[in-house]
Amino acid sequence: MLRLFAARGALHSRTVSCSCFTPAPSLIRAARFSSLEKGDGERADRAEGSVDPVAEGVDGMAEAAAEGGSGEANASGRAEGEGAPYEKILKAKMLDAALEAVPQHGWTVGALSAGAVACGLSPAAHGMATRGPIELVRHFNLKCDEALREELAAQRTQMEALEVQNRLVLAMQIRLRMMEPYVDNWPQALALKVLPTNLAESLGDAHALAALLLNACGERALSPLAPEKVDVKMKRMSIGAIYGAAELYMLTDRSPGLSDTWLFLEREVEAVHQLAVAGEQLSALSPSSLLMSLLSRR
Repeated sequence: MLRLFAARGALHSRTVSCSCFTPAPSLIRAARFSSLEKGDGERADRAEGSVDPVAEGVDGMAEAAAEGGSGEANASGRAEGEGAPYEKILKAKMLDAALEAVPQHGWTVGALSAGAVACGLSPAAHGMATRGPIELVRHFNLKCDEALREELAAQRTQMEALEVQNRLVLAMQIRLRMMEPYVDNWPQALALKVLPTNLAESLGDAHALAALLLNACGERALSPLAPEKVDVKMKRMSIGAIYGAAELYMLTDRSPGLSDTWLFLEREVEAVHQLAVAGEQLSALSPSSLLMSLLSRR
């Protein structure tokens, strides 16, 4: 019994001693709070000294986009004006490259695919021309019209020394010679231009070309031969008809240097010129003109 009481007393004394060294709840909360602050500080230090890979990737993409945007602005300034979209510039380059493939592939999707490959793109990139080969035909026409405008501006001094009909012949010859490398495949282009879905746009381009050719004739060609509302339209229609006929004639011309086409063009322009001269003479014989001449004699 004495031994049992002694063992219980020893156990009680140990329990009391342990309870004396048990930390208070307030001390536990303070220790936890300090450890949380220490952990937050360590994480903040790591954040300041390290780079988040996700943020780094996003920043790299943003920098690449900014560099690409600056390149686009420079390219658009050289090609189509500042602010032009990159896709439009790339499409124009593809169409330019596709023109080199037209003699081999014709005005087809194959030429567009060859142009895409020449630009380092997939052959499927021909889909940038959403309307198909007609976009290649129109790109060629607009490019030739712009080249004609620049050529006429460069030869303005020489053109002023020529007569009206010779100015028109020279301007038409410059424009028709641009088609010479594609003359074998041009019937295919004409077939695309007269499709119902493309006809309105093709007529608009032909009207713009006729206006350019009329302006090349100088101020004298703008003198009215008919009522003012129809005069310019009649002249543009006449010039457009002559150019279209010469274009068709060139498709079957096998003469050296297309000499037969140039002779045909000169004949047609001279015929229209003689008609214009006759119109001026007839206008001088109108009743109102005769009455004014009689009154002036008095």
